[in-house]
Amino acid sequence: MRPWLLLSILLGLGNILLAQQTEWSNMERFRNRTSYNRIIGSNDYGYYVLRGRGYQLRSRVIIERYRESMGLDFSKKLPNKRGVALVNAFVLPNGLAMWKSRFNYNSEKLELFVEILDPEAEKKGPEIPVTIAAPKNFNDDGDFYVTENENQTHFVVLFTEKAPKGKSYLNVQVYNRRFERITSRREVMDYEENEFQIEQVLVDSLGNAFVLTSGINSEWNRSTPERIGVHLHVLNNANVWYDYYLNFSDTYLNGPIMALDDVNHRVTVCALYSFKSRKLSAGTMDFVISRMDYSLIHHDLVPFTRDFVHDIAGERVADEGGELQDFILRDMVLRSDGGYVLFGEEFTVSQESNTYYVNGIAQVSSRSVYIYGKIFVLAIDAKGIQEWAKVISKGQSSVNDYGYYSSFTIFKKKDSIHILFNDKIKGDGGVLNYTLKNDNTLEQELLFGNQSSFISIVPTESRQLDANTLLIPTSKDRKFAFVKISF
Repeated sequence: MRPWLLLSILLGLGNILLAQQTEWSNMERFRNRTSYNRIIGSNDYGYYVLRGRGYQLRSRVIIERYRESMGLDFSKKLPNKRGVALVNAFVLPNGLAMWKSRFNYNSEKLELFVEILDPEAEKKGPEIPVTIAAPKNFNDDGDFYVTENENQTHFVVLFTEKAPKGKSYLNVQVYNRRFERITSRREVMDYEENEFQIEQVLVDSLGNAFVLTSGINSEWNRSTPERIGVHLHVLNNANVWYDYYLNFSDTYLNGPIMALDDVNHRVTVCALYSFKSRKLSAGTMDFVISRMDYSLIHHDLVPFTRDFVHDIAGERVADEGGELQDFILRDMVLRSDGGYVLFGEEFTVSQESNTYYVNGIAQVSSRSVYIYGKIFVLAIDAKGIQEWAKVISKGQSSVNDYGYYSSFTIFKKKDSIHILFNDKIKGDGGVLNYTLKNDNTLEQELLFGNQSSFISIVPTESRQLDANTLLIPTSKDRKFAFVKISF
């Protein structure tokens, strides 16, 4: 081989390897058909992961720590006391904070408390009581929800209690890193008990809490667009409560998401809207308020362009002005100019049943089929106007697994956004990486092929740990492993 040709090949391989580097943990057998994981973060000691068989990871949980090289430091079971449920877990600079709940039979109250673990996941000191709640009935084991902000300065706690006339109280409490309560609010929701849900919760580094809720207005007819109302609630650090109603009288809203803009001091909320049904979408709802004085900046509808509808559903639907079906929003990435980029996909769950006979006796089996289709990317400017749109072909389906290997994950860098998903359409499959550049172009590459090893990632359980690192659970040759990707 000619020397210059060999040098060119080596340089080419070097460029490929430098684009992203991967490190794998040791492979192990799946404990079950699927192994549910929650990557809770990292500190100087390593990467911490919770694992278990249950989808919610509330009991019988295993905690693991991995070194930077993805070698396993330890894997141990968390203490599993009867009646105690794990609510959430967070990584501290020198250990972990395990938020847990239980029912106290003496006080007949639900208790939320924190256990501090050292870096080796061993209990450190006494438990820290946080708050109590009145159970709604004899079977209520609590609905505590806890999250923190990206800067790890504050926690926000949510839970509900029974209110008069069949309503519910929504409790919002904000705590600092010493688990001291900063603000607290108890508000009656306008919806019937158990007929509203928490869509998303955020807290900023100043201790302001933001809660997206949706609920059923049971007094209205089922065909009324506003029957399912969407609200943004704000509890600021001065303990002042704000309530914003996001619906328009003639539109259905579906799948609201929000993001906090620290550069432009805004809160942005988006949802898909339709004039016909919550399963359809004609565009996005754009709602923006100031985080300085909580005044409204704008509240508008952003219709899909004809070209976008054509790329998704074809020429006939575009010509007829039709709406798109079975789309949901997944993520929002803010831009420094006040605009943002939305990521969504086609998604539906169908129920199938089959009747068969055993010894002449009819038996019925059922299954849930999870179907994930095309990905869409929409850019909205600071004035709420659609700038451009991209469509990525994707087709995924699975049965009775909550779409474990389906959907996609994104990785945000300063100058690009990576979109990763399992490809089941083209050739032998593999893991695809689409890169959205600053010039709004998309580049495609095969991140993992299946020529030597069969690899599938678990997109919904991935986590971006810092500006350059993504940690993803995977199935590699039908064995479980974590992969760390450095972009």
